[in-house]
Amino acid sequence: MLKTFEGPKDHAYVDTNGFPTIGIGFRIDRANINAILDGMGYGALQKANPGTFNELANAIVAAETDVRFAPGSAGAEDALNRAVNSVLHTDYGSAAAGNFGYGNNTGMSGQTATQQMDATFQLLRQQTEPFFTDCRRIVAKGGGFR
Repeated sequence: MLKTFEGPKDHAYVDTNGFPTIGIGFRIDRANINAILDGMGYGALQKANPGTFNELANAIVAAETDVRFAPGSAGAEDALNRAVNSVLHTDYGSAAAGNFGYGNNTGMSGQTATQQMDATFQLLRQQTEPFFTDCRRIVAKGGGFR
């Protein structure tokens, strides 16, 4: 349902609520960045060089925080390209390289943009499932939320 409503976007954008987003409505923030990068194929970088992976994640979150609340702005895409280029010494944003995002063999995964977005969705679902399981248990026991 989310895929139909949001529409998949392989590059960063500012959503209608003003938040930097990528893929199928994946908000680019500290809570989601590891799953987004892992879904893109950067899991190998995280294992081989956790320092560079963390530097990349931090640079992306910081850059995207700067472009919040400008719906429809191309600033999210530009900020993401600059952040990734500064850490990985790439040329995203150029005509030759295109924009950093899903697809384009991002993370050397060999997967399509759709496969990478699906992988990210599964990782985010696994990440949040314990919270929702706890909520269901509380409600099942007659508890509620205040």
